[in-house]
Amino acid sequence: EKAKLKIFLSKQCERVCLTTDTWTSIQNLNYMSLTAHFIDNDWKLQKKILNFSQTTGHSGELIAKHVEACLNNWELK
Repeated sequence: EKAKLKIFLSKQCERVCLTTDTWTSIQNLNYMSLTAHFIDNDWKLQKKILNFSQTTGHSGELIAKHVEACLNNWELK
């Protein structure tokens, strides 16, 4: 599915907007999700979750590192 989504992103969008969400579970574990929002070639709003992972905290520096690693992994600039 990831390979299909990479192809879709490379063909259907030139730019993406990103949103992140972080939270702490009841077990005191930290999580973060990264979602890409974009308009496809048919002018329809799309949103795709690019990453959902456990993190060690909610600091801006840590979030930035996770976002950068995810974008590099998806080959998004």
